[in-house]
Amino acid sequence: MHAKWTFGRLLTAGFGFAALAVLFVGIIGYSSVARLIETGRKVSRTHQVRRELSELQARLTDAETGQRGYVITGDERFLAPYVTGLEQIKVLTAQLRVLMADTSEQIRGLDRVDDHIEAKLAELKQTVEIRKRNGFDPAAKVVSAGAGKKIMDEIRVLIADLDRQEQALLRSRTAEAEFMLSRARINIWGATGTGLFVVALVGWYISSSLGRQIGSTVQHIQTSSGELQRTLHQQSTVSREQAASMSAIATAAAELVATSHHIADRAHRISEAADVTTLSARADMGQACEMPAAFHQVVQLLESTNEAVKGIERSAKHQVSAGERVSVALVGVAQSARDSSTSFEQTLRTVTELTGRSHILAMLMRPRGRKRPTSVTGTG
Repeated sequence: MHAKWTFGRLLTAGFGFAALAVLFVGIIGYSSVARLIETGRKVSRTHQVRRELSELQARLTDAETGQRGYVITGDERFLAPYVTGLEQIKVLTAQLRVLMADTSEQIRGLDRVDDHIEAKLAELKQTVEIRKRNGFDPAAKVVSAGAGKKIMDEIRVLIADLDRQEQALLRSRTAEAEFMLSRARINIWGATGTGLFVVALVGWYISSSLGRQIGSTVQHIQTSSGELQRTLHQQSTVSREQAASMSAIATAAAELVATSHHIADRAHRISEAADVTTLSARADMGQACEMPAAFHQVVQLLESTNEAVKGIERSAKHQVSAGERVSVALVGVAQSARDSSTSFEQTLRTVTELTGRSHILAMLMRPRGRKRPTSVTGTG
């Protein structure tokens, strides 16, 4: 079935396979790069989580520092780190919850941190309120009781645990990113190689199919051109022979016309002589009425002969006219035959040139190492 495919269908199939190969390479590359990008995002998110955890611990320390400064001095200017820290702690915990949404274990750890942060902020707020209402000593007793320090130590431990978990995730995701990068390279190169192989295979198949079709066509052209050469050579030979025959016939017709002219002239002279003889005989017959009947018969015979000669003259003239027309027609036929012979010879030269070019095309299309087939040429 494939051998019957036309050049257009083969070319379309080739472009189709090439497009499929490019699409295959694109899909593989896109899938690999997409996974690599997603892994990179996870690594970046892990780094951001670690920064946010460190920032959260720093803001808690600032809030605790502001609370202790106020408790010792009673100067509300020391509460600035405390107030700022409270606002930033809320923002940081919300951001961490979004960043850790894909890891349930980290979310549970963050929940424990949030509980301790609420307890620590309550302790800080309570101490600040006591300092405002009751002065330094009651507030100092609350601080020295150590409840706030214990909560803060537990928060540091919990944040450190979260950070260690994020470090483990970072190592895992970094290794995954490196693996995905290596896999993406392998996939892209493998898909590219496969696509190139498929395109090359399809190109080879199309080339070989076209080569077979063109080779078959060239062989057919060679065979047909050989037969056409022989036919044209035969027709050219026949045309030359016909031209020669027409020329000979035209020559014979010209000779016949010349003979007819000669016969007509002789018949005209005889007719004139017969007219003179008849007129003389009638004059003599009028002068000698007493001549015998035999003389009258001679006169009648002369008149009959004169009429016969005139008939011959008329027939000769008709024959001359017909012969001239036939001669002109034969000359035209001979010229047409010569023209036809020339046209056949020109066509024969054109076919010979086409045969030569088809031989060259066959040599170009023939794979190296194969035995050269016998060429089909015409006689001529």
